Amino acid sequence: MCFSPIKARANAYPSFSTIFTIMAAFGLIVLLLVNWSFNFNSIYGLQLGPFIIPSFDNGGALGFSSSLLSASIDPQSRRISFEAQAPQQSSSSGSSSPSVSSLIERFTNPFASFLPSQTNALPFQIPSILPSAPSSVQIPGVSEFTNILRSFSNAIPDGVNRIQNAANDFQNIATNASRTIFNPSAVLDQFARFIPTTGQRASLFPNVASAWNANPVQSGFKLASNAEVNFSSEIDETPTQSRSSLANIIPGAISRLSSIPNILAREDSSSPVNHNDPHYYPGRHVMVHLFEWTFNNIALECEQVLEPGGYGGVQVSPVNEYAIVPNRPWWERYQPISYKINSRSGNEQQFASMVRRCNNAGVRVYVDIVVNHMAAPGSSVPLHGTAGSSSDPANRDYPAVPYNRTHFHSDCTIQNYQNATNVRDCALNGLPDLNQAEPYVQDRIVTFMNQLIDLGVAGFRMDASKHMQPEDLSAIYHRLNFLKVAFDFPMNAAPFIYQEVIDLGNEAVTASQYTALGEVTEFKYSLFIGLIFRGTLDASALQMFTKNNATQIGLIPSESALVFVDNHDNQRGHGAGGDSILTFKDGSKYVQAIAFTLATDYGTVRLMSSYNFTDTNQGPPADGRENILSPGNPTNDASCQNGWICEHRWPVVRRMVSFRSLVAPAPLTNVQFTSGTFAFCRGSVGFAVFNAGIKTYDGVWKTCLPAGEYCDIISGERVGSECTGTRVLVSADGTVSLTLPAFSSVVLDLIRRVS
Repeated sequence: MCFSPIKARANAYPSFSTIFTIMAAFGLIVLLLVNWSFNFNSIYGLQLGPFIIPSFDNGGALGFSSSLLSASIDPQSRRISFEAQAPQQSSSSGSSSPSVSSLIERFTNPFASFLPSQTNALPFQIPSILPSAPSSVQIPGVSEFTNILRSFSNAIPDGVNRIQNAANDFQNIATNASRTIFNPSAVLDQFARFIPTTGQRASLFPNVASAWNANPVQSGFKLASNAEVNFSSEIDETPTQSRSSLANIIPGAISRLSSIPNILAREDSSSPVNHNDPHYYPGRHVMVHLFEWTFNNIALECEQVLEPGGYGGVQVSPVNEYAIVPNRPWWERYQPISYKINSRSGNEQQFASMVRRCNNAGVRVYVDIVVNHMAAPGSSVPLHGTAGSSSDPANRDYPAVPYNRTHFHSDCTIQNYQNATNVRDCALNGLPDLNQAEPYVQDRIVTFMNQLIDLGVAGFRMDASKHMQPEDLSAIYHRLNFLKVAFDFPMNAAPFIYQEVIDLGNEAVTASQYTALGEVTEFKYSLFIGLIFRGTLDASALQMFTKNNATQIGLIPSESALVFVDNHDNQRGHGAGGDSILTFKDGSKYVQAIAFTLATDYGTVRLMSSYNFTDTNQGPPADGRENILSPGNPTNDASCQNGWICEHRWPVVRRMVSFRSLVAPAPLTNVQFTSGTFAFCRGSVGFAVFNAGIKTYDGVWKTCLPAGEYCDIISGERVGSECTGTRVLVSADGTVSLTLPAFSSVVLDLIRRVS
């Protein structure tokens, strides 16, 4: 779907309620005309006034076009488009498309006037923030206009918010249509309902004419709403079942439907698929790991914090049944008993509700998958799990899956990391090592992961991938379902996969051996970033942590890397990095490392959200009955309760997340560094400078920004025309003169320009 500015008549601006009323009426008229057209056995796509009527011959396309607006839904191209008449706003240079800087200035200037009579409103037109917006977008029709505006939600005036809300409303209409029209089983069900035979027409539409005559607008919304409920309830019906029911109503319909491209056919499972796309909503670029949170609290966080904060996704801790270990350490989650969705975080129903609510908030969900091994022997037999299942790990007996000894590698323990077979086919820390080459084991893993896909997840973190054969993982990934269109994923979208491979060099198993399968966790990034911002390595080394330079120091390519300052393992001294890893306990140095990670252009970024601990085995905050405690609702200072740290709520982190969303399309340019400092531009949209040295530094840097005064993101926020933190002057030549204390930084962007 796209919003294209079209030359308008003066002061002829329709209200959005008018537009949506017309669209509702359009929907009902289409249904009536479909009924009418097939009653007369028409086999051609009809053009009636402004309407294009769907038929088998035109692949079910429908549309509307007038001088006011035009809209179309085309199953053959799998595209939705929408255009509304709106005025052009000429830039100072005479161009009909405003520059990024002038556009954002209008977004943030409360006195901006686009019309003489409107001082706080914008015309209905797409901003040219992205260099080349497509004429229409892939289903489910998520508008780049809508999602770009989301990234400015903390800075834009009410006029833009009203446009965003209107765009969101139309996005929902398009999305609901795509969920039904472009889902194979739903397509058949729709045609069965709305292309009746003469004998069934009266029973399917008994009161349409009278209802329309009584109240056409209200009836249109009611009929559309009822149709959506009916369609959505049968999305999971199999194509075979729908095909059978349709064949009983319309003889010969199946052969004609089967000829429509990309409706009934599914991409061949052997075709190459892309597991490197996290499927964020446009304008979102960061995920956060809500480590050990409950499903109910994750859902609330998606709605109250992550969505308004511009986060794109959330990683959740393992959701399947695992061993109950005395004192409930965090690592018990990595000792599976079965693949039942039942953990300290909640049960399957609560998980499904959380995924649905997060998707509705525009936040994708990724599940930590533990399939390298099963639970190790405990202090008692049988060993019980969080769903109540029993097991006997010493005898490799896990009845709730079920697994037995034949499904595991021969008993051995990893002793030689220079031997890839030893690393992959022997037990890690005494954990019974599953044999993923066994078809039966693959079946159990694929079934579990596909169950999660059906519930709406966007992808997976594959725990301990280093200890599994790449060819076995490839066989599993090729059998995974496409993501569900009902959750606003594009058709034939493969799940996002990022694999845990701890590779610090000089071992037989390397991260590059897994990059063809999906993204890989880049632990060297955590190590080096920690060393730099602790002052152990020179700040000039930061130039290597950019998309174009990273491979020169042995990092995997940016498009294959998932990066983080710390994760749940290495913040506790496990995994890799040791004392060099920065965590929430390191204060400003940790903040600078996060700021750099979000400001640069390397990799897919995942932030860590922690709880406080004094013992590295310590589990999440819990009450006396071992129920995980809530972190509490967000407060004005964004702090958490009950021992939770919630780094993702910190105001500076949220501001940096919005910075990354803004500058993501812009290249990293004008690198400037000294022995203690490192600076760069993000196109002409943003600028960042870091002092990772132990001394205060005075200097002048080129910002690539227009002259003016800006609010520094690190120290505070823009509030109207004032800054709560440092106010920075950019000179007429685009340079800035700063005094940077040790381990400090300054980050500027256009939406925080105040003069």
